[in-house]
Amino acid sequence: MQAILEIPDVVKNAGVDKRYIEETIAASLYYNGKLSEKEACLMIGVSRRVFEEDILPKFGLSMVGGSHEDIEFEINSKI
Repeated sequence: MQAILEIPDVVKNAGVDKRYIEETIAASLYYNGKLSEKEACLMIGVSRRVFEEDILPKFGLSMVGGSHEDIEFEINSKI
């Protein structure tokens, strides 16, 4: 799937680039249970270690504290 976003100049001028937006979306979808960790990593082309140690903390998120449903989602991920 491909999506096209119109980004206002004020956002571009704040240093927000394509990579930052991709990371934000991947981290948010993962945190909200829409993607497994593996799917989020594939989406942005990073290892699980980079995702856990660099990407999630960049947005104030953590691997710790998942619910039972989160764990089941990760275990049953098809990718």
